[in-house]
Amino acid sequence: MPIVLYSQVRLMRNLHEFIFPPSSSAEMLREASDAIVGVIAGELHDFSTLTTDDLDNSDKRFCVERKWAAKRWERQEIGAISVAPARGMTVTTNEENHIGIRSLLSGLNLIQAYERGSGVDEIFSRRLTYAFDKQLGHLTTKPGCVGLGLAACVCVHIPALVWGEKMAPLTLAARAIGCSITGFNGRESSTDEDLFFISNRPTFECDEITILTRLNSFAEMVIESEKNARKSFAERMELKLRDRFYRVLAVLQNAQIIELKEAQILLMQMRLAVDLQWLPSEFRFKIDALLIRLRPAHLKAEYAISDGQEDFTRAEVLREVFANIRFAE
Repeated sequence: MPIVLYSQVRLMRNLHEFIFPPSSSAEMLREASDAIVGVIAGELHDFSTLTTDDLDNSDKRFCVERKWAAKRWERQEIGAISVAPARGMTVTTNEENHIGIRSLLSGLNLIQAYERGSGVDEIFSRRLTYAFDKQLGHLTTKPGCVGLGLAACVCVHIPALVWGEKMAPLTLAARAIGCSITGFNGRESSTDEDLFFISNRPTFECDEITILTRLNSFAEMVIESEKNARKSFAERMELKLRDRFYRVLAVLQNAQIIELKEAQILLMQMRLAVDLQWLPSEFRFKIDALLIRLRPAHLKAEYAISDGQEDFTRAEVLREVFANIRFAE
């Protein structure tokens, strides 16, 4: 039961000789980016690099939708992004820090994701001088990330815990051990969606492996709780589940306009239907792909549509995908 969609680890670094990006001049931003891209070109041969000069606003949004960069990178005029799809890795320059190293792997793989990011970090550290304080550690744009410069998260699909009204106590439990839980669209303990991020909270007290191990253990507890809750719901609420799934399928097969957030919620309901064996297991991969394909920049890239046509095209794609779907009886 793949409750975890993916794990991501991000390492934030700044260069000693340059003012940090939010306060830096255009000349310094370009110089810093060139230095970082130079290391990538010389050492990381499986990374492909594009500068912001090569990208328009839709291209940048495409990168953000892929989780290759943070949303603020859309507004950056001087920087670069390097991608290594086979590794599940990206490196951004001048996002909020000079260097942002991201490693994203499917499933619960925090340690492996960190090790991949750490390997790239070591290459940069040998060629560049980081902004580092002996007492504080890595210096970052956000004070809360000073020290390790580490941000890790696990994306989980936990509808049964939401329906069972377990999110409030789960959020408190997360805080108690230095983690946080936020909804897919950023709100803590949101009850209108089933997709959540479990993340580490900033701390000066631990090393990277300790933080990731703690986050991993909490995610495992959430997974086990969700499995138990699903089993209980499936046994006690079969009629309500059947009604919910049929209603969702009716919308997906007939809607003429669907906004992105609604599409995400509906698709996660269908993902649960797969997990409960109402739909073939191979359909899960199609649903997971749709969660990316239906985002605005991806729709524009795939279907060459103009602004304002996204909601219509999204509904059309969903009608086509789900047209002949039938639930197992």
